[in-house]
Amino acid sequence: LSIVATTVIAVYAGARQVSAKAVLWKIVSFPPFISMLFALCIPSTQALGIFLPLVNALAATILPLAMLMIGLQLQLKIDPAHRAPMLVVTVGQLILWPVVVALLGAVLAVRDEVVQPSVMQAAMPPMVTPAILLIAAGLAPRFVASTLGVATLLSCITIPLWARWLLGA
Repeated sequence: LSIVATTVIAVYAGARQVSAKAVLWKIVSFPPFISMLFALCIPSTQALGIFLPLVNALAATILPLAMLMIGLQLQLKIDPAHRAPMLVVTVGQLILWPVVVALLGAVLAVRDEVVQPSVMQAAMPPMVTPAILLIAAGLAPRFVASTLGVATLLSCITIPLWARWLLGA
């Protein structure tokens, strides 16, 4: 989904015409993509274990900083123009997609061990990384932050309901 967000940013954040080359450059220059390529090129040896505490410390700061960035954009008063799109995104993410996954699992006769975690994954609120990218690009930052915030709060209700339904409790 970060690739989708990167593509949306490349298409809508710039005033100039966007080419496939520009979109590809945005993806290839995306820091997590570069990190992944770097990690794949490093041989797996015990010698690299000395860097693990540093990498773990850096990783532990990412989520709090990301949520701080989102929180700074979040407003309790939701713009009336954002209410309908926010409802569509939130209901789609927290209710519609899990239903689609559950129905596909039933139609395709997929085992419960596969369907249950898939439904739970589909029921999660929108991802933080694409939201950060959209906010950083200036694409409706208040809408993105509010939608992520509302969906995350509502997921505290919907996820336990999905778990209860899936486990038959």
